[in-house]
Amino acid sequence: MFDQALRTTRVIGMIQPCGGSPTHPNVFPIGCVGRLTSWSETGDGRLLVTLTGMARFRVESELESAAPYRQVQACYKRFPHDLEDSEDDVAVDRDRLAASLKCY
Repeated sequence: MFDQALRTTRVIGMIQPCGGSPTHPNVFPIGCVGRLTSWSETGDGRLLVTLTGMARFRVESELESAAPYRQVQACYKRFPHDLEDSEDDVAVDRDRLAASLKCY
């Protein structure tokens, strides 16, 4: 999936699993499309990836595919403002946020 994304738009969708079988879990109905902004390969062949979120989507349907990863038909209509810049965006105190998340 990452190789395909890196050869084309550098964009992938991500959706969290929610139950189902370990080999084919169910997924939540809302996901996020993001751009691969950095990546590196580890010595054991894994990839360390930074995905920067762009917009939420609702899963319309899952597509039949021979690819080794799942693909969906995504609908962005419910989230029209996700791609807009806003003056109302809240500044994040990253140090405070990181300190709060340490216990998790």
